[in-house]
Amino acid sequence: MKAVALCLYFSKIQTTFVEEKTLFHHHNGGSKRMISEHVQLQTLAKRYPRYFRLESLDSVPTRKGREPIQRFSLTDHEAENLEELPVLGLFAGVHGLEVIGVQILVHFLDFALKQTDWNEQFRDLLTKVRMVGIPIVNPAGLVHMTRSNGHGVDLMRNAPVESACPSVFIGGHRWSAWLPYFRGKQDLELESRLLLRLVQEQCFNAPFSITMDLHSGFGVRDCLWTPYAKQQGLPPTWEEYRRIAQLIDNSLKYAKYDFAPQSRYYCTNGDLWDYLYDRYLEQNPGEEGHFLPLTLEVGTWRFIKKSPLTGFRTWNYFNPAHAHRFRRVIRRHIQLLNLLAHLTANWEQAFITPSDR
Repeated sequence: MKAVALCLYFSKIQTTFVEEKTLFHHHNGGSKRMISEHVQLQTLAKRYPRYFRLESLDSVPTRKGREPIQRFSLTDHEAENLEELPVLGLFAGVHGLEVIGVQILVHFLDFALKQTDWNEQFRDLLTKVRMVGIPIVNPAGLVHMTRSNGHGVDLMRNAPVESACPSVFIGGHRWSAWLPYFRGKQDLELESRLLLRLVQEQCFNAPFSITMDLHSGFGVRDCLWTPYAKQQGLPPTWEEYRRIAQLIDNSLKYAKYDFAPQSRYYCTNGDLWDYLYDRYLEQNPGEEGHFLPLTLEVGTWRFIKKSPLTGFRTWNYFNPAHAHRFRRVIRRHIQLLNLLAHLTANWEQAFITPSDR
């Protein structure tokens, strides 16, 4: 019986690997033209021109040719006073190997746009909120299946932010691009500059903004991280973050997230969101609670615990190993992004507690 069970188990691994190759055809070298998610987004932009628009900010070289870095805008573009709406910023693919984050974001955009075919309430939502972002910040990393960009730089260690207590090695270094967590020499990388510029132009000027950066590859539990990554302790807007955590717990009772500053787990140099958070606080004294960056860290290591043999592939530390788990993770976190869209649209009501009423 044990022999039969082992045979079935290895057969399952092989079958899953075939499913995985089919599901992520491009990321294993199947396409030589364009990242498949870019094709999906272009299709959505053609089908929903009123609600969804794409713009190429720049492009980067990869081994398969140049790939664009695109920004999107999801809102009712025919509505009045668009610039006065609150903003939800959504970003993924900062680390190229973390494909699950890109997939969550692309599937959420697909979900949201298909709601406009029939859901009048969702169409009304898009007159009250603007969703902007970059679905693949690091196209070269995605094509090459690396954490770093095409220059070997870890973009989430690239900002001009110095930590007083960085974690050893993973906190970022300037030794060599051949080592992971390389911060770069001095200058900001193109991808970092584009992300920073988009957030400062779109989010800083909004009456209220939440940003969500989607990552994976750390821990066995799903985490929602706030600033700071550079230092221990709570951020100045911790009360607003606590309110967000309360709303998530009340609305998504069975989707549990560890909600805490990133520094509870480890500290790093060069965090892009620390840099943006501090810049906003400097430029907008008295409006500390109006820009709230968050990071979703999908706890993909729990899938290694369930299937230890999958630990022999690097991919599986950053993404669910089996196709059905990949789909389950996407379904779960689409609910979170949908909740954040409604929270942002109704931010003035959301931050009034029942006792205040």
